[in-house]
Amino acid sequence: MKKIGMLWAALVALTLQAQQLPNYGFSAWKTACGNTEAFGTGTMASPKKGEMRQRPGVEPDGWNGSSINQKVIMEKQQQLIYNDNGLLKMTSVYVGVGSMGSVAPGFITLGTPWVYASSTLSDCDGGVYGGINFAYQPDALTGRYKRTDSNTGETSHIIAYMWNSEYSSKVGKKSNPDQVRTDVDRAILGKTTPTSAGTLVASCDYTFTSTGGDWQEITVPLNYVYSSSVAPQKLNVIISGADYWDRSKMVDGTTLYADDIRFVYYSTLASLSYNGVSLTVPENEAMVDLSSESFDAAKLAFTVNGRTAVGNYTLNEENLLTLTVTNVGADSDNLSSHTYYLQFANGQEEVAPTIMFEGEALLVDEAQTVDMSHKVYSSEGWNFEGFAENIRVIKKYDARSGLLTIIVAEVSAEGEFTGNYKEYKYQFEAPIKVTTFSEPLVITLMDVSTDSEGRIVVAEMSNGTRVLMINDFAFGELPVGDIVIDGLTTNKVDGVDVYTYQNTANIVKTMMIAPGSNADLSFNDYLGPMLGDITLAISAESYKEEAFHALISIDLTDLLGYTVDVEAGSVIKVEGEETGVEHTMQKAQTTYDVYTLQGVCVRKAAKTLKGLAKGAYIVNGKTVFLR
Repeated sequence: MKKIGMLWAALVALTLQAQQLPNYGFSAWKTACGNTEAFGTGTMASPKKGEMRQRPGVEPDGWNGSSINQKVIMEKQQQLIYNDNGLLKMTSVYVGVGSMGSVAPGFITLGTPWVYASSTLSDCDGGVYGGINFAYQPDALTGRYKRTDSNTGETSHIIAYMWNSEYSSKVGKKSNPDQVRTDVDRAILGKTTPTSAGTLVASCDYTFTSTGGDWQEITVPLNYVYSSSVAPQKLNVIISGADYWDRSKMVDGTTLYADDIRFVYYSTLASLSYNGVSLTVPENEAMVDLSSESFDAAKLAFTVNGRTAVGNYTLNEENLLTLTVTNVGADSDNLSSHTYYLQFANGQEEVAPTIMFEGEALLVDEAQTVDMSHKVYSSEGWNFEGFAENIRVIKKYDARSGLLTIIVAEVSAEGEFTGNYKEYKYQFEAPIKVTTFSEPLVITLMDVSTDSEGRIVVAEMSNGTRVLMINDFAFGELPVGDIVIDGLTTNKVDGVDVYTYQNTANIVKTMMIAPGSNADLSFNDYLGPMLGDITLAISAESYKEEAFHALISIDLTDLLGYTVDVEAGSVIKVEGEETGVEHTMQKAQTTYDVYTLQGVCVRKAAKTLKGLAKGAYIVNGKTVFLR
């Protein structure tokens, strides 16, 4: 389901921080860098036991860089990490005077950098100790990288390691390290012998020399030492443009760009077989035809990709087996689960496609419109029987005319609409009154609000109920379609129509704009048909035909884990004599003009709304309901 995948990809990054790297797209940057522990010869200029020195320049939030702030004979600062128009840039630079110096490597890490600086160059050293708490088990580390230098003899490194307990080892002067630190990188990865050791759970160390000046996506698998029952406690990641482990091979000017460095949690099928016969693993949401076989659980075998991935299946009455593989985080396609279908022999007769409404079979004929004008349209009571698995049935109701269009559309194995469809039309009772409001729409998702296209239409039916419709509804720039809520009842309170709908269960509401209604958009451009039936709740009120305010809650928690709130209109409700709106207005200005909805000024330079007749007014550009 491509469109759902797009929406999920946009939202999932906000929910996976527990099992993802911090700030993995490097969109946030520190205003002040962190500290590097600097060791030296034991003089006042360079204390032997080390001191924390703040690095110059900038570095991505959640990460530490290798920029230099040290003192040997004189103090020297050198920036190595840069924010290059939103991209992470790491550059190795020669630091020193004449032959008295060495190349400082450009790298970032989740741990704490340390450096030993000395006029005796062979004693200079550096590295990282520590990391962050981390208890998950990803399968790989992926990212985008670009080398722009010509130093093809120097290797860049992508390093990650996870471990338990603590490692103890010494750092400092290369020939004679004597300062004990915990969880030093080289000790954990077995490059030096620790004085006390923890447990390495998994690691990777990928090297490359060039990307040809172009961006490359590199995915590095993590090598686990133990079974999945052994989870890590700590994590460190090091991305280095320089040859991280061999300072003698570091070259001045080596430059590496990096972006979107994140963990991958595989959640796909690795193998599939039935009755000992290997089957080609299908694509996500695809079907395997085993209709010539009777299902036997003992004959089904499969394995999954993903260290902590789990595969489960269900079998329905038609012997359609749904096999789903899930994991705790996102796969390389930004999905955390993948579903496969296996159709076994069901032994049932084919059922002719039938459209049912309130127990009545409706004529299926594209050539004519079925007369249902004796009934008020309802979204409930519909059944669609006998349609093939590759068919989506979509209801499109126009509250302004009472015309219902049922679209029977064909989809591919990947869930995309093929463009083949049929339309069936049903004319229900036309409304006795239709009002279109021009109030703006504001969509709020995870406390972030954005304006949206779309207008509110309210149709009044003969049975006293109302139908509310939002035309051309969209999540940001992603078109959804039309939202229709029928069967609304109202109560008139002091001249204001108050709409309420408390029951939020089983309301069929998301519709797709009919094919051909917009030449620039096709079936696959709309999210609505992909979402299917969703749950809505509404609270709204209107004053005659001139002002409307609605709060609509769209419950997507089962599908995406979120609720979307839609607000129509800019309205302040006022009840009683002590009004919150007056306090708000007084903060903004001493006095304000009050107008009727027809634009007639009823008070100039007012300080209070007291004494006005009940109804709706315009105050400072906002509609105010005075009760």
